[in-house]
Amino acid sequence: MSWLIDRNLWLELYSSIKSMLNLSFDQDQMATDTLSSILSALPNAIDVQQLRNAISSRCVFILGPALNIEHDFRKAIELGLTDRLPTIAIDGTATFLYEKGFIPDIIVSDLDGDPNHIVYLNKRGSIAIVHGHGDNIGEIRMWVPRFRGSVIGSTQVEPKPYVYNFGGFTDGDRALFIAYALGVRKAIIGGMDFRGPIGRYSIVYRRKDEDIKRVKLSIAIKLISMLISWGMEIDALSDPGIPGVKVI
Repeated sequence: MSWLIDRNLWLELYSSIKSMLNLSFDQDQMATDTLSSILSALPNAIDVQQLRNAISSRCVFILGPALNIEHDFRKAIELGLTDRLPTIAIDGTATFLYEKGFIPDIIVSDLDGDPNHIVYLNKRGSIAIVHGHGDNIGEIRMWVPRFRGSVIGSTQVEPKPYVYNFGGFTDGDRALFIAYALGVRKAIIGGMDFRGPIGRYSIVYRRKDEDIKRVKLSIAIKLISMLISWGMEIDALSDPGIPGVKVI
């Protein structure tokens, strides 16, 4: 049950992504195994059923860290989305929400954003979904033991205890895949622009190669388009640059 997306489909997708970005399956698996080992020793680690129980809505609000984050967060408040829908924050968005004094229901992160802010929000009620991949093994070892609130893991390779493969590759599209795996069939997204430029909250903690980031964003568009083809309805507070997404 640790595979929450069809295994054969995902491994085919992962193989294609791996060839585009020169990923290492072995390193990704090492990160997954490390994350699983740490989570298995934590009393606050949760399983996917507990995560599902925490997010019982059929619709969620997902906020990313793109340049339009200020505009979209303000619009979300005006529309009452943050009051009536579970809010999922993507990685560096945690810093933005920390500054605003807002605690999201879930944070999806590979610890590229500032982990101090993720740990802070997690302690105050946000569920942390920490992703393991070959480039963040050090961050996993350093930061995951510091989480005091509910925490669960995600992977892009073979899942292990407390670490699930929901599908998805970047934090943004993975948040949507996680929502879909939990039974959500509609998402309203903000703070996302898959055409760039990259917002300052996307590069809070460590500098990223912008060329690689843009390749990842193109992958995210394809994966989100796949979710839409499966019947997931995605609306946006400003244009994210994805065909089939309606701006409201």
